[in-house]
Amino acid sequence: APNFEAIAEMVAFTRLPIIASGGIASLEHLRELQRLGVEGAIVGQALYTGALDLKEALGVVQPKGSSPSGPSSSPHSSGSPAR
Repeated sequence: APNFEAIAEMVAFTRLPIIASGGIASLEHLRELQRLGVEGAIVGQALYTGALDLKEALGVVQPKGSSPSGPSSSPHSSGSPAR
């Protein structure tokens, strides 16, 4: 499982976005990370092994009424290819 105590300390210590990684293997882990205020989570192995379903995971962390968006609709994207 993620080290929720250390993650909570990092979130409280800095205003920088925190990306959690390591030990994330359940929807409950994602819910707790979201509750703590992390910006994102890396769940590579959990997806690869089937411990997490991508659609379910996105459903847990997406605000109600929104849908996952691609890179072209990201608030950080200009909508044009990088040069």
